[in-house]
Amino acid sequence: MSIVIVGTTAVITMALCLLLHYEVLRLLFVHSSKLKHQPRVRVGVVFATLITTHLIEIWIFAFGYLLLNGRGSLGHIEHSITHFLDYVYFSASVYTLLAFGEYLPVGPLALLRRAGIVLRSVHDHVVCDLHCRYDAWILSQAVAAKR
Repeated sequence: MSIVIVGTTAVITMALCLLLHYEVLRLLFVHSSKLKHQPRVRVGVVFATLITTHLIEIWIFAFGYLLLNGRGSLGHIEHSITHFLDYVYFSASVYTLLAFGEYLPVGPLALLRRAGIVLRSVHDHVVCDLHCRYDAWILSQAVAAKR
């Protein structure tokens, strides 16, 4: 039963992150061309928005770890977590694929960590392609605006 709870949490967490990322990219695509600023400002707005989106995704996973850590048979993270920012730190190290090793999920909770790694892999292969295409489109708009 514990694997079902952790698995469901992992799926919900991944779905929230993917939906957030999709909607942000969609809104950027629709609205960034409407910005009447210099092209560099538009590119800066796009990058700042994407970085903020990634930070929100890290926090979403941190909340997932907070909900599941130490809840009976759901597993725990081996290391003393004293503050919510420890969850954010762990989530960021997993999300960026650095995984320093200070924190180690044990039991079914490790499934949520694996979901974060899978999400990052999907991001690296699929979403980065979309980012590159979008960035190329933004730059082409900037060049066209100069003419």
